[in-house]
This record gives sequence, C-alpha cells and structure tokens, in this order.
Amino acid sequence: MEAKSSDSLRTRKTRIVCVSDTHNSSPKDGGWKLPKGDVLIHAGDLTNQGTLSELQKALTWIEDADFEAKIVIAGNHDITLDQRFYAQHWQFFHNQSPQDAAKCHALLAESPSISYLNHSSAHIRLTGPSGPQTHFSIFGSPYIPSCGRWAFGYNDDAEAARLWADIPQETDITVTHTPPRGLGDKTPELNSFVGCPELRRALGRVRPRLAICGHVHGGRGALRAKWDSTDGETAQEEYIKFDPPTVSKKQQLIDLTGKTGAKLENDGRHQRFVPQSCATPDVSAEGSSLSTDVAAAKRSAVAPINPLPTHCLASMSANAQDSANLSLAQRWDGKGNAQTQELGVGACAGRKETCIVNAAIVATNYGVKPKRFNKPIVVDIDLPVWNDVDC
Repeated sequence: MEAKSSDSLRTRKTRIVCVSDTHNSSPKDGGWKLPKGDVLIHAGDLTNQGTLSELQKALTWIEDADFEAKIVIAGNHDITLDQRFYAQHWQFFHNQSPQDAAKCHALLAESPSISYLNHSSAHIRLTGPSGPQTHFSIFGSPYIPSCGRWAFGYNDDAEAARLWADIPQETDITVTHTPPRGLGDKTPELNSFVGCPELRRALGRVRPRLAICGHVHGGRGALRAKWDSTDGETAQEEYIKFDPPTVSKKQQLIDLTGKTGAKLENDGRHQRFVPQSCATPDVSAEGSSLSTDVAAAKRSAVAPINPLPTHCLASMSANAQDSANLSLAQRWDGKGNAQTQELGVGACAGRKETCIVNAAIVATNYGVKPKRFNKPIVVDIDLPVWNDVDC
C-alpha cells in the first residue's frame, strides 16, 4: 500500500525481518523459523567463536534465505572478524588451533548476496519488480563496550564517542551489536542497563527510523523512543506490546505504518551533509542475489576505521557538553581531518521517533543449556519509493 508524506514523497510498506545473536543456530535446526519479508537484517553474533566452519554454516542459511536484500554485521562472538583482536588473542580460543582470519572475513565481504557492514554505510535500493521498490540508507557496526576477552570492544566514553560520531546524519536504519543505554539493554539477572550511553546520544543526533541491535539477550523486545526537540535526549519511551503468541508461531510483528498501530513519527528528513569522501555506495538488490557490479559496489562499503586525532576527540567532547540546541555531524575529509557541522534542531524536526529493536534470537545467555529461542521480530515500515526525488 502506498502512502504520501506531508511533502508529497511517495512511501510504500517494506517488511524488515530482524534477527541477532543466533549463535550457530539456524531456521533449518528447528528451534525458530524465518518469516518472509523484503529485507533481512542480522545484528551480529552469528557464531559462538567465529571459526571458519561456524561462519560457513551461518552464511549458508542466510544466503539461501529468499530476501531482496540481506544486511549482516558481526558481533563480539564472531572473533575472527575482528582481525586485530584475533591476532592478539587467538591462543585463548579454538583449542589453540588458529583460524585463517582473512579467509573468515572474505566469506562475508565477498558474499554475492549479503551486504556486510563493518562500521560502514550503504544505500539500499529494492528494485525487484514484485517488491516494494523502496530505498533506505543504513549504517552497521559490530562495536560494543568492552566485556572481557571478546572482540570489537572499546574501553571508554571518548572512544565510544569517536566511533558513534561516524554514523551519517542521513541514516534511516542503524544496525549495531550493542544496544544504546537504557533502550533494550536491561539484563534481568543483574537488573541493570549495560548498553552504550554514547550510542544513545548519537541516535538522539541522527534519529533514524529504526535502530536494530542485539547482544543483551535479556533485553530482547522493541520500543519507541520519542526524541526531545531540543537536546536529542528521549522525552518518552514506550515499549511495544507484541501480539499474543497464538497469533503467529514464527514471528512477532511491529506495524509502524499506521494500519494496525500508531504510525512512526519519522519522515526521514535531514539536513544533508555528506563530503565526497564519505559518500556511501548505492546497493541495488534484485531478487535474492546481486549482480557482479552491484556486489563490487557492496564490498566497497566495507572500510576500516580511521583513528581520530586526540585534538578532534577533545573538540568533540567540548561540543557534546554544549549541545543543548545543536546536533553534531562529524565526518572525515579523506586527509585525516575531522569536519564538524552544527545542525540546528530543524535539521531533523520530522524525525520525532525511532523504533528500537533488540532482535536476539537465543533467549538464554551464552553457555547456558538448554538453549531457548525467541521469534524473529518483523517490522512493517513505510519507506520512500526510490524513483521519487530524494531530498
């Protein structure tokens, strides 16, 4: 069904199936089922310890899944995908039998049908004739607050602020392994919030339509975050009540289109600031596979992180403390220099809400047996039709 936003851009319902923390399980094993949809997003922890065989098993079911686009990030348990971490700590894993980390990384980066985001962005166009023909910008990152000897950890707020400043202002969907602090990150056994406060601040700056995460199995669920119009902090949090289990045995549905629930108050508008060096590739998806040219474009989205100079960190921290009426969009000019643009509140006035989804599939904590499983969370959301002018 098509809809028109207040600025007359056409939108169309797009179904996004969200999973995370599958930890070597798959729909083929029978513990959970994969619903149909247009886009599949996996928010990390595909495996228990990131061996080549574990990753091959995970990629087999994902590549076989019939979705027009499939987006994957790594998690802290996919340790070989953090090549720097694995080079330092491999002897503590896999019975001291080292894995080929480069080959493990290539499995995802070179997949013909998966968009692998490694702290990077892509623009996805759904072009299949039977699909919604919508498009969206997406940012994905595996990084988490450090938690023991696991991959992709960062140690302090300054490092976290640097990482999450990389999320482009125009992002429609974020996929992070860690949840933001206080939003889908509560651990029932500790009764505490363990998500990242700097990620929460970054989401308040960007205000994406969807923020998909995992990592904290006990935080699984969904909520709407209503952003304050002045300081980027949430003014109200509303947890989404799922349909009773008897409605569907394979999924739990969130309707953000207004058909059966309140429409998401987020029109995706932003004040665009994209230096040429930060432009993201346009990844078109047709059917369940990507063309060779498109696959090449997809792989170019995977880029290493450039460390921030200390003077930029200091500048960013000062700005963050004085940002009651401003949002900060920080990018790189390709020469190691940070560019910061102050965006007035009106830059994202139409982005009033974000739907936060913790999509953890494994319900029990790592190592706890027997495993229990959650259902995938399915989100129906209106996204812009790609052949309309994008402003």
